[in-house]
Amino acid sequence: MTDREHLLLRGPVHTVETEFAEFHPETSDWQPARSGPTLIFDRDGRQEGHPGDEGPTATTVDERGLRTTIGRRPPFIPRQHGMEYGVHIDGIARYDVLTRYDAHEHPVEVLYRDEAEKVLYRILITYDDQHRIVREQILMSNTLGDLWSASADSAGAVEPPSTEQREQFAAMVGAVMPDGIFSTLGYTYDDRGRVAQRVQRMGRVKEVRETYSYDDYGNVAEQQYESTDRDAAIDDEGALVMANESCNESWNRYEYRYDDRGNWIERVVLRRLAPEATFHRVGIERRTIAYL
Repeated sequence: MTDREHLLLRGPVHTVETEFAEFHPETSDWQPARSGPTLIFDRDGRQEGHPGDEGPTATTVDERGLRTTIGRRPPFIPRQHGMEYGVHIDGIARYDVLTRYDAHEHPVEVLYRDEAEKVLYRILITYDDQHRIVREQILMSNTLGDLWSASADSAGAVEPPSTEQREQFAAMVGAVMPDGIFSTLGYTYDDRGRVAQRVQRMGRVKEVRETYSYDDYGNVAEQQYESTDRDAAIDDEGALVMANESCNESWNRYEYRYDDRGNWIERVVLRRLAPEATFHRVGIERRTIAYL
């Protein structure tokens, strides 16, 4: 799949220029439009500044023929367009990325490491027999106190956290994430191979469920968002206490205008916050597309 195809662009697209605006609910008018980055593609469908380019890497191959790379950039992970995400690394921190691949050249383990090669984040990726991602797990570093100290220092904190604070922080994280998994993403697919539902769980404190439907062009037509949040605390006896559970729902609907090639050139976003509520416009995006 080319970069152009991954972005659901049809035909020999050369450039895509984007502008977008938000709808002001009080004035019932659009805010001033802002421009997004211009995407440029070559004749082979490769995007300029290719997002999957890992940059300079050191590569080794084990006795099974499986590849491992070490470089400055994370690998390209074949998530559905619109569902990409990254992990936060302190801007002043120096780190590298170690990636292990399976026999199909899919990244299955991604390690973000500091200068001493301590693991900051570890991502485990599982695929089905059709090479689609079905689960991602993000594991936190086992040096949480070090991470907290570095974060406090970079924020200009007057004093670093005390030993007692670090121990309390570690105890809280260990109770909320007893298996060390900070976040798990699970994917299910419809009969055309598109993500029908994505569920994210963050330890014991948060669950987000997103459900998708699509139009005839394969673009998201409607999205339902459900989240459950809980507060966590450690009581005087060291036990985890969960409280204040809250649930939220919202629905997004997308209305498109298409050009004669089947690429959308306008997308209006509508939202409602309750099942019986009326959808209201919240955003608009327009694209100017040039072809080779």
